[in-house]
Amino acid sequence: MKWLSVCLTFLVFISFQTGFCGWEAVSAPVRLAGEDGEVYMRPIWSPAGDWIAFTQTGYRGIFIMRPETGQIQQLSDEPGAGFGFAWSGDGNYIVSRMNRYDGGKYYHQVKTFEIASGKSQVISDENIRFRGLPRWSQDNNRVYILERRNIRIFEIAQSTTSGTDEDTGFFTYLKYGKIVSEQPATKRRHEINPIEGKQCLNLAVSPDGQKVAFEIFGGNLYTMNIDGSELIDLGKGYRPQWAPDGGDVAFMLTEDDGHVFTNADIYIAKADGSRRDNITAGTGMMSLNPSWAPDQSQLVFDNYRDGAIYTIAIEYIEE
Repeated sequence: MKWLSVCLTFLVFISFQTGFCGWEAVSAPVRLAGEDGEVYMRPIWSPAGDWIAFTQTGYRGIFIMRPETGQIQQLSDEPGAGFGFAWSGDGNYIVSRMNRYDGGKYYHQVKTFEIASGKSQVISDENIRFRGLPRWSQDNNRVYILERRNIRIFEIAQSTTSGTDEDTGFFTYLKYGKIVSEQPATKRRHEINPIEGKQCLNLAVSPDGQKVAFEIFGGNLYTMNIDGSELIDLGKGYRPQWAPDGGDVAFMLTEDDGHVFTNADIYIAKADGSRRDNITAGTGMMSLNPSWAPDQSQLVFDNYRDGAIYTIAIEYIEE
């Protein structure tokens, strides 16, 4: 009954808005996964929209779920697998970096997971030098990861995408708090420190690879072209996620008491900084880690209060 009351309050809230322009929720949040003490977090929608992947407390393991049926499948139960995993562009695979702690050191290993079969494949040696998270090339035929100083490249034999001999795209990553864009095929690279003396974190690259969104440690959320031009301050925000069309950025805005979250909502901002809208105000939830549906009609997120995964329908209202 408590959850029903929250939903009704939220629906009343959105139904009485008039003269509004911008992003807004057009439904109450719908719970997809998380019951009986389970704590799920960090959901990410697949590029095709047919699966949502997420992890659990401590980033242990990777799960995938069909949003229309609620069917859940576990791909991994390994420590650290759920931290920073990435979908291939065709939605057929997930790549992740496994963690193993031994003798005061972390050892990493890169794996791919095939969605159709649930099978995994180790593609790297066990390494203490990996400093970054694995990411797919534009043609889905390669995985890139940052070692201490250089990019390591893995050819993915199981990819069904017809690729080229060379990937002409840029791999953009963080190194010592700076933003680096490197073209592995030509070794061209440029390094940017957007705000002198400040470290960048939680980097997100736009779908076309031409822009980035990122946080400044202790500061605000920004967007920028990958060449360093057109730096735009979006205000406070955390863990940005680009909309599939590259025009907007979803993120979370949280408050805490130094130990736990005390408030959290999901916002959407125009990438040019012209507006920002609170999507989950009035839900009574602590909403974290948004991810876009491919058609931009929904966001998926986790609720800090109950450890469950939810979706919420959204719409952009024109003036």
